Amino acid sequence: MNTFDIAIVGGGLAGLTASIYLAKAGRKVIVLEKSSQFGGRGMTTNKNGICMNLGAHALYRGGAAFITFNELGMTLPGGIPSTKAHGIWKGDIFTIPTDFYSILSTPLLSWSAKVQFSRLMIRLGNLDVGEVPKMSLTTWAENEIKDPMVRNIFYALCRTTTYTFAPTIQLASSVLKQIQLSIKEGVLYVDGGWETIITKLRAIANDIGVQFLAKKHVVEIEHSEGRQRIHCVDDEVFEVGAVIVTTPPKEACKIIKGAEGTSLHRWSEQSVPVTVAALDIGLRQLPNPTHQFVLGLDQPIFFTNQSRAAKLSEDGSIVVSLRTCLKSFQ
Repeated sequence: MNTFDIAIVGGGLAGLTASIYLAKAGRKVIVLEKSSQFGGRGMTTNKNGICMNLGAHALYRGGAAFITFNELGMTLPGGIPSTKAHGIWKGDIFTIPTDFYSILSTPLLSWSAKVQFSRLMIRLGNLDVGEVPKMSLTTWAENEIKDPMVRNIFYALCRTTTYTFAPTIQLASSVLKQIQLSIKEGVLYVDGGWETIITKLRAIANDIGVQFLAKKHVVEIEHSEGRQRIHCVDDEVFEVGAVIVTTPPKEACKIIKGAEGTSLHRWSEQSVPVTVAALDIGLRQLPNPTHQFVLGLDQPIFFTNQSRAAKLSEDGSIVVSLRTCLKSFQ
């Protein structure tokens, strides 16, 4: 039997980050990952010298992850992409207003809608999201945005920043907070993909004594006399004082013995998974170099050229990502 202070089930970004803070606090930590590779959804695949994330990945500057990585002393190479954007509406491509000139010139909006859009952007930047009453994103948007096209653009921005197409069940304040981050701070595209982040986190964790085990599939966690016993599919057992499970709630409930009736079980029953379909493609050149960042206004799709801000290939190939948000309540 293996004895540690704390075991972390799941070797993705959350698990790796938690392991560092715990080890810095003097705990003996082990990270158990069921796959052969650490990183979870932060993994990057290298295909013929082209770095592909699991769909488009952007690190929000000013967000919790960015602040945490800075606190850990991590310097992440990459770039801040231009906010110049286009929108797809009824099969045609239009400029989405992102500055004074594009607001005036875009044919998407009437003059009254241009005024309303400008006011909306100013309001979003100054809004105290903590004061927003508990309501759905749809309710907030219908109350605050009268012009239908301005609302379409707003919803497209919400889908892009949250990966979610479920405005009737999304909490407005949470989405608005994420929108604010994108407006005020922007995002960072990381050179080499998010594997760069994973590699740096693992290096820090290794240096302070965190132990890692890949291909270690946990099948049950049981509480016994103040200790936690972790049973793996290969019959290996770990005994620890505490366990951090970084898997989705439904998966966590399956492996935690006696989870029925707990807050975790209620969370599992209430939570709705966010589902997207994504395709990353390596290209020699863009079909249309003016279209670098495109949002669907009447359909939940999103296109970005990640290489416009980050180095993602060895030979200068361009890496683009196409994503569609699936309805989370289906």
